[in-house]
Amino acid sequence: MRLINRSFEILRQEGLLSFIYSAKAYIYHRVYRRILPAWYGLGSGRVCSICGWEGSQFLPYGVELRPDSACPKCGAKERHRLIWEYFSREYLSESDIDVLYFAPVDGLETKLKDEKSITVTTTDLMQSDVDFQADITELPFADGSFDIILCSHVLEHVPNDDLALKELYRVLRTDGEAIILVPQDREREETYEDSTITTEEGREEAFGQSDHVRWYGRDVEEIISSTGFEVSTIDYVSQFDESYINKHRLRESNKWTHSPTRIFRCSKPE
Repeated sequence: MRLINRSFEILRQEGLLSFIYSAKAYIYHRVYRRILPAWYGLGSGRVCSICGWEGSQFLPYGVELRPDSACPKCGAKERHRLIWEYFSREYLSESDIDVLYFAPVDGLETKLKDEKSITVTTTDLMQSDVDFQADITELPFADGSFDIILCSHVLEHVPNDDLALKELYRVLRTDGEAIILVPQDREREETYEDSTITTEEGREEAFGQSDHVRWYGRDVEEIISSTGFEVSTIDYVSQFDESYINKHRLRESNKWTHSPTRIFRCSKPE
């Protein structure tokens, strides 16, 4: 009854459009976040390594609707589960680490914050539910503030990625590491960008997504290392057998036009 009264209040005070948005939000939380996890949970074969959900398959997700991609419970996609596999094996043995996490997703953020040895600071320009709403090219942090930086699929949205990389380098502690992931087309020798393409339709055609401003090519290491980082490219998926990869869906489907995910491990030398 309270929900019905609130809906009529929104309709009366804020108009039909706000009422529709409110209804969509309600449907999302009631249906998507509750019913779908149970529906897709009928059966077995898939496990989300982040939230522990088990079921028959993950949800389709993305511009191209990659099948078997997003966790129905926490929303984590293939690359988020891969990041956790990598992070949990490489860093959780270390004590008391400060992590800066860009453009956080709920499931992975929660998983990181549940670890007692990790202090997580979240930041993003567009998201409001973060610790610091900030531009990656002008971060509000002192030099050398963080041990680890997680920056997954952010730089392709930033017009000046060189300045963004310089900021990552600045706020990272000496001997710290930035974990960077970007959509990469390894058929391209050089990264492709064109600042004259400004429409959503044009960017989707040129860069694969309407809010992307470039396609990274095989020169990603060179681009990142020009800032001062020492860069290693890690094909982390390849260390697992196919049954494990399929169980946790760590690799994008063939419908995904991006090449399989690579992790760029970027260290800040002394």
